[in-house]
Amino acid sequence: MGIITLKIEPWDTVMFRDGTLLDKKTSNYVESRFFPYPSVFYGAICTSLMENGYLNEVHKTLIERNTTILEDVLKENLKIRQIYLEMENEIYLPAPRDLIVNEDGDIRESNFQKGLLYTNPQLQEKVKPASGKYISLYEFMTCYDISEKEEIYLKNQQEFAGEYQKTGIELEDNKKIAKKEHLYFTTMRDYTYKNTCFLIEAEIHDEISKGFRANILLGGEARMARLELFLGSLDEYHKDVREYNKKKSSSENLKLIFTTPFIMKNEKSLESVLKEKGISVLSKIIGKPETAGGWDMAKNKPKELKKVIPEGSLYLLKSSHFKSNTNEQNKNLLSEILSDVIVQKHRGFGSFILANEEAVYD
Repeated sequence: MGIITLKIEPWDTVMFRDGTLLDKKTSNYVESRFFPYPSVFYGAICTSLMENGYLNEVHKTLIERNTTILEDVLKENLKIRQIYLEMENEIYLPAPRDLIVNEDGDIRESNFQKGLLYTNPQLQEKVKPASGKYISLYEFMTCYDISEKEEIYLKNQQEFAGEYQKTGIELEDNKKIAKKEHLYFTTMRDYTYKNTCFLIEAEIHDEISKGFRANILLGGEARMARLELFLGSLDEYHKDVREYNKKKSSSENLKLIFTTPFIMKNEKSLESVLKEKGISVLSKIIGKPETAGGWDMAKNKPKELKKVIPEGSLYLLKSSHFKSNTNEQNKNLLSEILSDVIVQKHRGFGSFILANEEAVYD
C-alpha cells in the first residue's frame, strides 16, 4: 500500500453528530462534536474515490469472493493512519491529557510519580487537564517530547472554528406545520471562519493522480466540502516529522497518546492486551467516556451502544522492547497490537502518536 495525505476543506457550516440517539420527547438538543469521529471522513473519502474511478480492486474482490460484505474488502484497500487539523500552514492534534493548565490556559509543571500525575505543590492557582485543546505538531515534537511543556501554546476549539446554535423543526408529512415536540437545537461549526482544514494520512491500495480534487458531502446535514490530494506521507515533506520518526528511545518508558477516539472490540481491557505482549501500563489518563450508537440503516434499528474513549487519552507504558527502537519502529509494534483489539481501526479509530517519558519516579 502507498501512503497519501488528503485534505478536506469544509465550504459550509457543518454539524458532526456524536453517535447518540436523539429522543425528541425527552431531549431537544442534538449533541455534536468539534472533532468528528474518523468514520465520517472514511465514508466520505471512500464514496468520492469510488465515484471518481479509484479503488477498483474493491469491485473486483467483491465479485471474486462472491460476497456483499463491503467492509472487509474496504479495509484491505484503504486505512486511515492519522487525522490532523490544519490552519495557516500549521498542523495540530488533540492535546495529551497529562498537560495541566490554569484558568487562563497556561501550562503548569506536572510529572508522573508512583503511577499518578502530580503538579507542583507550590502552585497557588486552580489547574485542570488540557482536555478539548490542541497542540501544534511542531511543538509536540520539539517541546512536549523533551519535557519543555511550559513553552507550549495550546489552542482552544474556538480558535479553529466559529460556532452558533441552530434551531430546527420536523414538518408533518405533506403539511407545512411542525410536528408536536419535534423542535430541536444543535451546534453548527464554521471552519471557513479561519480556513481550517482536516488532513487525513492514509494507506491506499491504488495510485491517486496528482491534482485530484472532488466535492463531497460532509457531516450530519450533508454540507459541501472539498476533498483533494494534498501530498504523500507527512514525513516525506516535513523534515521535522521525518527526524522525529527516526528518533531513538533512550528509555523503556513510552507515552501512547490517542489522537482519535477508540472502542475496544471485547470486554478485555487495553492493559490486559498489552500485558500479554510484555508491555506494562504504569499509568493512564483517560477522558470521560462517551456513548456511541446511532442508527443502523440496513437493519432499520438502533445500533448497540458502545463505550468510546476520547481523543487525548494517554497510557504510560514500559517495556524493554521500546529502548533503542526508533519512534517509527515502536509505532509499528503498537499498531500491530492495537489493530487486533480496536473496533474499526482501519477507519481511523485509535490513531495515536508516541512520546518519550524519562521522568517516571518510583
